Parts: sequence; C-alpha cells; structure tokens
Amino acid sequence: MEAKTLSHTNELTRVLAELILAQQPGTPKKLHAVNLAEQIDALLREDQSELSQATAGSVRNRGPPQEAAAFTINEFCQRFRVSRSALYALWRAGRGPKIFRIGRSARISTDAAKEWVAEREAATVQTVTGDDDAA
Repeated sequence: MEAKTLSHTNELTRVLAELILAQQPGTPKKLHAVNLAEQIDALLREDQSELSQATAGSVRNRGPPQEAAAFTINEFCQRFRVSRSALYALWRAGRGPKIFRIGRSARISTDAAKEWVAEREAATVQTVTGDDDAA
C-alpha cells in the first residue's frame, strides 16, 4: 500500500504541475483547471476507498469504556465529590477507604471504594420525612 500511496503522490504532483504549467492554446484555463481538479478528486477518492477497505477488518467495536480497576486520589475525590483535605481527614480518623501503593503513588481500588461507600451508608442514620417529597 505504501508503494501505491507513493505512486498516487507522484501522480498528484504531476497533475498539479500540469495545472500550473498548462498552456494549451485554445483551451480556456478555467476549463483546463476544472478537468485537472476532477482528476485530483478521482485519485483522492480512490485512495480513501482503498484506505477504508484496508482498515475495515481491523476496526473493532469494543463497547462502552470500561471502568478503571483503581482510582488515583484525585480521581476518587472527583468521582465521590470529596475534597482532598476531607479525604485525608477521614484517613486520620480511621474512616477513609483502603489504599494500595504502586511505587510512591496511592491508589484506591474500585472494590475498596464500594466497601467504603457501604460503610458510610451503614454509619449514616437514615431518616425519612415527608419534607423531601415536597420539593
């Protein structure tokens, strides 16, 4: 395919040079330019068609994006709408999510995040009043 692309590049160069240098007596330059533009369009369409055929088998539909297996501290804070300082305060109080380290970087696994949410829900006193329905 690379050789064909090179030959098409050479062909485009030739057609453009012909467009620039064309001095056909009796042929209006505008008509000549239109003919050369049509040749260029045909070459470009052929290249696009070959490219589409070449990549048709290699394109895979991978479905929706997969959730990451772990969060960075910033990702966790954004995802759960918790400030970094509040998260560090939770850790100091022994109520933050479990972490693991990769080198010096701390990560929170999605499982640890789910456990943390479940613990926070269980620790929160759930009261249901009719006031919330009025809004």
